[in-house]
Amino acid sequence: MRVQEMLMTKSPAIFSVGPDDSIEEALQALAEKNVGVLLVVEDGKLLGIVSERDIVREAAELGVALFAESVSAIMTTDLIIASPDDELGYLITTMTNQRIRHLPVMDDEELIGIISIGDVVKSMQAKYEGELHHLRHYVAE
Repeated sequence: MRVQEMLMTKSPAIFSVGPDDSIEEALQALAEKNVGVLLVVEDGKLLGIVSERDIVREAAELGVALFAESVSAIMTTDLIIASPDDELGYLITTMTNQRIRHLPVMDDEELIGIISIGDVVKSMQAKYEGELHHLRHYVAE
């Protein structure tokens, strides 16, 4: 299965914040949207990603002073991205080896979605259930 197919099975919503938004605003957005990451976007350009984990790590170091900081102060800017043609195996390997749970999906310079580890697991489950169904049908004949 390719990333493009995975994106068709999920909501097209991309939740984001701006680099100048406060950490408090990012936390509110994470809670309201019930997501683990927000993409940091300005003028339609992907600048970074900020996760609950990023915020917790910084809070452990800075305490309440963190809430006065902007998202740009803690966002990850060295992004690993996926393309629409990437295969499920690439996602599994990349997410496992890099210890990341989310990959922005870019088509050339355009941000078209985000894939989570949950999306990957769901796709793997569907793939294996299909194979199992096929094998059961084959054996029953």
